[in-house]
Amino acid sequence: MPEHEAFERGRQAGDVQRQLEQHEERLALINGHLSDVAKELRANALAMQSMADGFKASAATVLATAEALAKAQAARRETDAEARVKEEKSWSPFAKTIAVLGVIGLIIGAIFTLRQMLHLQ
Repeated sequence: MPEHEAFERGRQAGDVQRQLEQHEERLALINGHLSDVAKELRANALAMQSMADGFKASAATVLATAEALAKAQAARRETDAEARVKEEKSWSPFAKTIAVLGVIGLIIGAIFTLRQMLHLQ
């Protein structure tokens, strides 16, 4: 029986050793997967940081564009207001033509009136 007990102890030790090796292989595999996960997390963190930087730059561009558009609109309003004031102060070509024709008519009327008055005396 001692041989059988020795055999049994050896077999159990071999089983334990085999189980330990299998566990070590599994742990190495898990560590490899964890390493891959850590690499992916770092890549995702870098991508998110890049997106955040892009969003910040985009927001700054939007604000700068909005300011420029507001300034341009204010300048356009000011220019339009100045043009309206100038337009109100100056005569249109049609108004000038009517005024010139009116003055010519007035002069012709005055000349005819004077002629009539001079011939009657």
